[in-house]
Amino acid sequence: NLMNFANGSDFSLTTTERGIHRYVHEHLIAALDTLNTYQRNRRAQSSRLAIGPSMNRQYRNDPRTRLIELLKRWLRQHAANDHLEEDDVRRVERLCR
Repeated sequence: NLMNFANGSDFSLTTTERGIHRYVHEHLIAALDTLNTYQRNRRAQSSRLAIGPSMNRQYRNDPRTRLIELLKRWLRQHAANDHLEEDDVRRVERLCR
């Protein structure tokens, strides 16, 4: 349920691997690969006010991470759909704008 996902009760990080062996829509797989790469390389910087070297950590529960996870779930669910409707793709596109 999307509402649970937005409120945090259904939120969890997914793998940054593709996780799909059969797909129909190469453009959706390319988008998934791009999001996975972005998420793997995205790091948070600790405060520069701390004494000593800054430590990198991953983002885990911020709005951007939640949107990325939502998009990854959608892409994985629809990449193998033989009958993907253009309107479904456009709705996700509008979400990203």
